Amino acid sequence: MNVIERDLRDHAFMLQGAFQIENGRIISINPKYSFEYEKEWLAYANCNKAMRFVFANTDYNALYTEYIKSINIASDIIRSCTDDDLEKTICTMEYIRLMVTYEFVCTQKNANKEEKEIQSNHHTFAGAGINAAIMGRGICQSQASFCRDILNELGIEARFLSLSSINHADVLVENKGVLDPTNYVGTIDSLAGGKLFKEANLDTYSDFSWIDKDTFNKVTLRLQMALIRYLGIDAISEALDLSSLNQTEKQFVIWCFLAKNITPMDKKENSYTVNIKGHEIEITNLLELFYRANGIPIKMSSKHTAGNFRHEVFRIFETVIDGEPMSIIPRISIKEGDDMHGLITPIAYTRDLSSYKIYRDEILRAKDFYKSREDKIDELKALATSVI
Repeated sequence: MNVIERDLRDHAFMLQGAFQIENGRIISINPKYSFEYEKEWLAYANCNKAMRFVFANTDYNALYTEYIKSINIASDIIRSCTDDDLEKTICTMEYIRLMVTYEFVCTQKNANKEEKEIQSNHHTFAGAGINAAIMGRGICQSQASFCRDILNELGIEARFLSLSSINHADVLVENKGVLDPTNYVGTIDSLAGGKLFKEANLDTYSDFSWIDKDTFNKVTLRLQMALIRYLGIDAISEALDLSSLNQTEKQFVIWCFLAKNITPMDKKENSYTVNIKGHEIEITNLLELFYRANGIPIKMSSKHTAGNFRHEVFRIFETVIDGEPMSIIPRISIKEGDDMHGLITPIAYTRDLSSYKIYRDEILRAKDFYKSREDKIDELKALATSVI
């Protein structure tokens, strides 16, 4: 039995023992697990099709088929823009960075949404790569497993590396180098997790810091452009007629697209995704791809701001709005409202984050522009979205 079969059989077995499942939904939690999984988590697990497929599905064959499909899609995209194993390794990390986000799950009873640092739960059913592949979110074990499985499909020897001393999971490549897909942020020095590499005493392995910076940048850009083509972001941009707009107008129409198409979740504090071509993609990552596809200046800032959960951070991007250098925080500006529909807070910040500017009129114009082209977008989505 290979590692994928083992992981998925374990996943299905644990689900069967923990929950009562009927017609593709979890209807109750078995007593053995009730201390850990409250009603809040049950609502989370049932809240959309991708989540139900992963958490309310004990059909091993169905899980295996969809997971292998996800691995093959990732591998085909990576092969299309790489020439050797090093490039494939870099692109695997970049693929996971853009297609997977960390899974923070709130299970507290009556959690206070105004609380600054909500506790999160690393639930039992997160170790398999299928969480990251299908839901677009997963904790470190899930992201490491998905990374390992893509690399192995690409012919690169990789295995799961459990780091119990820091309660974390990495990937060991060809028994030589360490990759940390959870903490990789698109830079060479984060490939192996940065400071976590030192904390886990992994100095006997390579941290990939020897990679040439120009080569790294060219390879990651090729992967980004391959994803833009695969996901149809260029086609969506054309349907939105973004080429007729200036750079500032383009940005706010993209914000409208993301907000309008947020996948409904049961809790505001969870990460928000948009379904494109059957993939749930976190809005920060999708915004980055849309900006790149449309020639809008975007650079990841070295700064970040605290998220809703303990240890969660929201990424900050540097861009230009109305000719001014500004910073944007997509997770603050684009979110889900109480009615589970997307909403926009039209705010951008100065580069030092000391003040902000509100773009209310610009967003109202962008909404009108988007609405005039919404039918074309719906037609594209209907053609592109695959159904699990």
